[in-house]
Amino acid sequence: MVQKNKVETETKKIIVVGILATLLLLTMLPMSVSQSEAGTWISVEPPEKIRYLGNTFQTNITVWNISDFWSVQLNITWTSGILNCTDDNLDQTMNALWGINRWLAWPLTKEERINNTIGVYKVAVTAKNTTQPPYTEPFSGNATLLKLNYTAIDIGQTNINFSNIGEYKTILGNVDDEPIIHTQYNGTVEIRIPGDIVLPIGLVDANDLQKLGKAYNSTETSSGWLALADINDDGDVDANDLVIISENYGHTV
Repeated sequence: MVQKNKVETETKKIIVVGILATLLLLTMLPMSVSQSEAGTWISVEPPEKIRYLGNTFQTNITVWNISDFWSVQLNITWTSGILNCTDDNLDQTMNALWGINRWLAWPLTKEERINNTIGVYKVAVTAKNTTQPPYTEPFSGNATLLKLNYTAIDIGQTNINFSNIGEYKTILGNVDDEPIIHTQYNGTVEIRIPGDIVLPIGLVDANDLQKLGKAYNSTETSSGWLALADINDDGDVDANDLVIISENYGHTV
């Protein structure tokens, strides 16, 4: 009996040691990109987005873990027949990055930077030295470079990509005018029929109506919130969304 208990005790010890070793191994495994990326990267945020035909929304271009940041050149593409870009909010983001009147951009106007005919956005921005204090300092850290406003003009899926082809490329530069090595992460946007909340995608049916019913009267801060049930994107699921889904009921792509 004593021998049996001793064997059981040793077995339990082995099991415990095995569990501890497994937990230790898990803590050493790589984390997700957003948590463990050692270098610099630039990304479309959020990386995946679902919106309805007619919706307006914002997509951010964000740089992470950058040092001595002084200049940027961006070439961003999307499918022109699906999205229409209306603004880049460049003044807002660059003023926050380097300060008012402490940067230069080319082209000068958003109308020149945005080309919806072919679905391209191009810009080159550099910080500029000031003649008196406080002097412009190179930036280090994380920053939003652009806040691109889009309108969904047709149903379908498009990538929002960083392009490195043509006159303008996606380049990050330091204060010594040297390129900063970085990784680029593109994004995707899916545009659906208003009210096409759940599978099957491409059809507004009873499944979608049921999902909206479960989220009815919810808001962005409530427990029953479902973003896709807020069809008109006004922050709550109400009668206005019900009207839209009723108007599109039975519609297919």
